[in-house]
Amino acid sequence: MLVWNGSCLVPDRKTVENMRNAVRCFKLEEMQICESGKYAVLITDPADENGFSDSESEEVMKCYKQFEKTCSERGVRLYVKPHPREGEDIYRTEGFRVIRHRLSIEQMIVSAKRKPEFVCGLNSTGLITVKILFNIKAVSLNNRLIQNYKIKSHAAMENLNHFSERYGRIVEILQ
Repeated sequence: MLVWNGSCLVPDRKTVENMRNAVRCFKLEEMQICESGKYAVLITDPADENGFSDSESEEVMKCYKQFEKTCSERGVRLYVKPHPREGEDIYRTEGFRVIRHRLSIEQMIVSAKRKPEFVCGLNSTGLITVKILFNIKAVSLNNRLIQNYKIKSHAAMENLNHFSERYGRIVEILQ
């Protein structure tokens, strides 16, 4: 059952527990993402599906790189989990630590030996599910991207703003 939280519909507690149990049913091997220390996971979206031009896709990558630097300065290792419709090479070429498994973020969280400090991204639905299902901090970089990088296309701006407005009570929107 879904309930209104003031900005959007979210599952009630019983539904959340049923969803958690369904994800746990997968027979998954335990994953070791980061052996020690704090870590976070950046989940990506295919840039073309979000309305980004090629030059804006480069701006998204700059935003990710700057965020990785910020995480590193705070003692948090950032790992990239590419969207299933994206390749890993673009992130590996940029020097990111890449999670190679083709699991969903939800399956990855269930199978991880240690849970991440937080999960971040732009407007991935995975941000919503990790917060609701596992109570892991979820952070959107949307506003940071809009304010600090050259994003001009109407479709991209609309997608980013829509996510922030709709899910800002569930997902932390970084400034």
